[in-house]
Amino acid sequence: MPISQVVAVLPQLREHGTVARGYIGVSLTDVTPTLRRALRLAPHEGALVEDVTPDTPAARAGLRPYDVVVAADGQAIRSNQDLTRHVSSRQPGTLASLEVWRDGELRRIFVKLRDRPLPRSVSRTSIDPDLRPATQPQSPLGIRVRELDQATASRLNIPDTVRGVLIADVDPTGPARLAQVRTNQVIMEINRQRVGTVQEYGAALGSLPSGQAAVLLLFDRTPPGSRVLAVVTPDPER
Repeated sequence: MPISQVVAVLPQLREHGTVARGYIGVSLTDVTPTLRRALRLAPHEGALVEDVTPDTPAARAGLRPYDVVVAADGQAIRSNQDLTRHVSSRQPGTLASLEVWRDGELRRIFVKLRDRPLPRSVSRTSIDPDLRPATQPQSPLGIRVRELDQATASRLNIPDTVRGVLIADVDPTGPARLAQVRTNQVIMEINRQRVGTVQEYGAALGSLPSGQAAVLLLFDRTPPGSRVLAVVTPDPER
């Protein structure tokens, strides 16, 4: 641990015996060159919002998936770790000013921090042994999907609010596996296009250019939340 972080928390330890860390309620990833090209992002670096937890400071402030935080309280944010460290160093109850790139323009969003909640244990449901055969052939992404019906969603502890197609199989040598896509994740969007059925999934695949990245917005059960992953489709001429 850097000595600067130790010095920063010493007053709290002396006064309260514990350390209170700021929290806003988002899942983040870095702005990689692949994500930047696929999502047509202007920032070359920053913290890309993957998910916003309901009833948190981020949700109340209006942060959204695909937002890119490029500065916080006047300090440049170059990675998701930068933003996590900055928010954690702030006192709960204080107001943080975030500079956010969204849909081609910069916005300033103010978020009132709260205390970081204690981590909850996550129930890891085993892989569903009763998955029916996929209704789509394996795609250029190297995955097969099926419709997400209510019974399967309940068995896999997938919230009713999640809409998408369930990943039934991942080719161990395909591009999706390289991007850490897994079975039982739910594809909700492809390149920001909503995917609610297998038919919509097939239509979205049809518009993917070979050799370019497809950005998937996935719901992941372990731990629950959405993730943004880039999968590069193979070029058939190579």
